[in-house]
Amino acid sequence: DDGKLFHGSGVGDPFGPRCYKGDVMGCGIMFPRDYGRDSEGDSDDASEPPEVKVKMRNVMYLEEEEEEEE
Repeated sequence: DDGKLFHGSGVGDPFGPRCYKGDVMGCGIMFPRDYGRDSEGDSDDASEPPEVKVKMRNVMYLEEEEEEEE
């Protein structure tokens, strides 16, 4: 990798260090949260309305620690 960031123009801007053999890189593709990949058996028929999935929200509850009395 030449260490350049490309924006679909074919000309890259300098971005970070060069990569060498053995370096691990990501693809940098950001998919929308509701992105779904077609799988076998899916229909491409536009007359069928797409199934709407309910969005999930991750929530973590933390219990408050009791304060120590002096």
